[in-house]
Amino acid sequence: GQGVMSAGGNVAVTAGGDIRQLSVSLPTTWKADPDGQGVTTYGGGHLDVRAGGDILSGSYFVAKGQGSIEAGGAIGADFGFTAASSSGPYAGLSTPVSTLFALQDAQLDVRARAGADIGGVYNPSYVLADASSGSDIASVLPAGRTDAQGYSAASSFQAVSVAGNVVFDSLSLPGVLFDYGAADVA
Repeated sequence: GQGVMSAGGNVAVTAGGDIRQLSVSLPTTWKADPDGQGVTTYGGGHLDVRAGGDILSGSYFVAKGQGSIEAGGAIGADFGFTAASSSGPYAGLSTPVSTLFALQDAQLDVRARAGADIGGVYNPSYVLADASSGSDIASVLPAGRTDAQGYSAASSFQAVSVAGNVVFDSLSLPGVLFDYGAADVA
């Protein structure tokens, strides 16, 4: 897949056909306040993604702003994931990796003409924030903590399909998939 990131600005992607395995991220940046009690946040932006065909197995993140994702065909998966033999009770289990969405203080509007299979909707600040998971994520975080940019009262996610079903949260192994390559991709 390919990726696009803007740490303070808008991104527009338009394709006459399919968009496959594209990741677009509009994060905010932040710094710890001098008193150590809070953070100051910078950046944000708007995301506009339009495909004449399908949008498959991508990920789209808006931290602060608005996002519009529209497929003239379907939204879904074009590859699958199989957990490695070292993944304990999940070993050998497989899941299609449908398009993933992430937001914080943002609004995302997702539309598809022929069905939308949404792998999941996440707040990336909290995907690996659980210290009991055994993750070493805290050692690489600024100030040794997550940025805690949560959803706001204005945060929203909407998914609509004109002529097909909307399937929500179809990614069955998110914890294993997000384990930084500890498993094999099928």
